Amino acid sequence: MIKELAQKDSKRSKFSRSRPPPAERRARIVASSPSYDKGGLAFAPYAVDARWGDEWQRGDVVGCVYKDSGNLYVKLGDEFYPVSILLGEGGEKVSGVCEAAPQPKA
Repeated sequence: MIKELAQKDSKRSKFSRSRPPPAERRARIVASSPSYDKGGLAFAPYAVDARWGDEWQRGDVVGCVYKDSGNLYVKLGDEFYPVSILLGEGGEKVSGVCEAAPQPKA
């Protein structure tokens, strides 16, 4: 995802009024153990930090990645969308993803 965001930024016009691209990005997994959604699928929350100048902004992009499928989702407001929305490819909000549900005890 970070490489794709950098490629998208490189194609942006230098005369754009949107926020300038960061000098650097780094991704990190936020939780040490996976969470499970209502369907029992394992996911892990992630955050992408961005650096402009000397300061890092933690959590510039947040979302989750599903362990088995590798599907990435990004949180915009209170909703989750496929990461393709950040790359300008569109996408509809997806309900029920990245929401931890209590797991039955075995």
